Amino acid sequence: MGGSTSARHHPMDRGHRADHVLPLMTRREATTTTCGGGSYHVIDQFDLRSATAYLLYNGTTNCVVTWKKTTGTASYLSAVIRASSGAAFTRDEGQFKIYAGPVKVNAAGKCIQWGGQSPEIYFISEWVHCG
Repeated sequence: MGGSTSARHHPMDRGHRADHVLPLMTRREATTTTCGGGSYHVIDQFDLRSATAYLLYNGTTNCVVTWKKTTGTASYLSAVIRASSGAAFTRDEGQFKIYAGPVKVNAAGKCIQWGGQSPEIYFISEWVHCG
């Protein structure tokens, strides 16, 4: 996490430069891997025009990743999440070539707010996915 302008090389990039990566898996699959794989699955998403914010859950932990639709040029992205226990947002934001995040919160039995930002759109959910 952090504000680096360097490319984030996803494990599935297989060493290719970020501006020449041809996805070997769908963005949903790559996002699941980015959150830690295993039992994470996408439960919500929001279109940010040049990126998509994904919300994933594994039964205990929620994870947000904002994934660019076209990689190569660094642009501002953010991924944010917080639980209804009153904590501040956990966030990852900065100039990224591929994605922002992952940001995670343990939220079993709680509501969450989640979101992301691209250069065009800023999104924060209402309190959702309670339980």
